[in-house]
Amino acid sequence: PGPSYPPVPMGPSLAGPTIEIIDPVADFMRGHTHAPLLQLTADMVPQSVEGIEQLSNIQCWREVVQLCEGCVNTLQLLPHERLQWYSAQASALVKLQAPDEVLNLLQKHVGAFNSDKNRYETYPSLYPGMKGSMVPFALRILYAKLPLLKGDTKLAQDRLYELLEHCQNCLAGTGAAPATSAAPETQDDSEAAWVERERRVRLELVSTHALLGQQHCALTLLNDLLKKYTPEYRNTVPDGHVHYMEMLQKLGNLYLESRQLEPAEHLFMKIETMDETHLDARQQARLAAMVMINQGNLYMAQEEYGLASDEFLSLLEKDPLNVEATNNLAVCALHSGRLTDAIMTLENAIRQDPKRFLTEAIVFNLCTLYDLQSERNMERKRTLQAVVQRFRGAHFPKKYLKLDV
Repeated sequence: PGPSYPPVPMGPSLAGPTIEIIDPVADFMRGHTHAPLLQLTADMVPQSVEGIEQLSNIQCWREVVQLCEGCVNTLQLLPHERLQWYSAQASALVKLQAPDEVLNLLQKHVGAFNSDKNRYETYPSLYPGMKGSMVPFALRILYAKLPLLKGDTKLAQDRLYELLEHCQNCLAGTGAAPATSAAPETQDDSEAAWVERERRVRLELVSTHALLGQQHCALTLLNDLLKKYTPEYRNTVPDGHVHYMEMLQKLGNLYLESRQLEPAEHLFMKIETMDETHLDARQQARLAAMVMINQGNLYMAQEEYGLASDEFLSLLEKDPLNVEATNNLAVCALHSGRLTDAIMTLENAIRQDPKRFLTEAIVFNLCTLYDLQSERNMERKRTLQAVVQRFRGAHFPKKYLKLDV
């Protein structure tokens, strides 16, 4: 055997200490485990409305845009179907806060809403006996509201008033209704449909007046709309009773914002004493929650934050996933001088169900609370950004995270 050599002594380790890598999302969730947002691409879903729904349900808005572009380019579509795909694409672009892309889409592919190419009578062989505009009403509302994304509330308001006039003309029989004959997947030109469109436009106008601080105009518009909703009328229009209680609540909240507590309380009492026989079980549960929210909001306006908290807590015992009650409970804690409790209320809700509670309002309010607390506010907002990306995806509008503050 060859010579043996003594073992060579080992020198000091060069590896250094082990560094523990902490996942900020796991650290925030504190043991609560939830599946991350499912990621789908446009080529993984059907080229149909079902595909749009699948992508929309998980907020994959850029993928919705890609799906719509692909379908318009590859499918054999009738003119009205093409407009419906463009409408879906524009809606997804609004979700992405991309007003310039919406305008480019409309200018390039849709053109003037009332142009000949967007009318049924231009294609008599495809739509025999039909006339009127093929443009989806949802697209008209989207276009009217588009300036809001650039902060131009007045322009949006002007467009909405033009649309309101169009609805009123159609109801009076003097306007150009979408179509004179019903056909599969075409717009409904019934009186009930135009009544509902007018209601939607009026409610959008109420919101724009409120944004501009024009409370009197907002109150007048909503009061005028409510006058139509007599008990007989509510029985004849679809969801008339639900719309009535929603509008009563909206009007009551407008009065609260104007510090007019007495008319607000009167309206909330109307909601509380509504006849429930016209509502199904789901609507009755919604009414019960609305009553508690209204009472809590009234207490908040009276600066009775303890009583308001009790209302919201009572509701959360019955419906732990009620986003509005959770948010308002945090507001009560803040006004009561309990900033840490306010933060914990929102953080715990997100841990409980991130996909439900990571709304734009909750994220914005939580980041505002972080700024008020000051301590490690940017670090905490970046952690929240990681949580948002995990459970809401990369398309969540970054402005609500207040990272530039």
